[in-house]
Amino acid sequence: MKQETVERRDLETLLDIQNLDIEIVMETENDGSVLSELMNFKTSEAKNDELCSIFNRLFLLRKKRQKIAMEMEGDFLNRYETLKRKKGLIIAVVPVENSVCQGCNNSIPKPKLFLMRKENSISTCPHCNRFIYVSE
Repeated sequence: MKQETVERRDLETLLDIQNLDIEIVMETENDGSVLSELMNFKTSEAKNDELCSIFNRLFLLRKKRQKIAMEMEGDFLNRYETLKRKKGLIIAVVPVENSVCQGCNNSIPKPKLFLMRKENSISTCPHCNRFIYVSE
């Protein structure tokens, strides 16, 4: 993946998308057993209501995510999606604390950190390729 900086203003949008992705995964995992249980039995009105509620929550989360994703400029969203898909990551945007990537726990080179601070930008970790930002 090309090691270019991403504008800092896109950080908030990437974090919003990532948070929604996490909510969708959690909703799917938490309700996954409920969904399969509901679909394996004869449906009652109560089960139909619960099933509709689960699908509605997922639909709203995905719709909100799609709206936020449309605000992204350039290929940042594509890079985020590719990183998540290829590496199987849920968390693809992480802070750098004490010069260490919080995604892979490897040190970030000082020149890269200096440039990120100077340009107030985010970049990618040279070790795990996650988007990184300085939180110090």
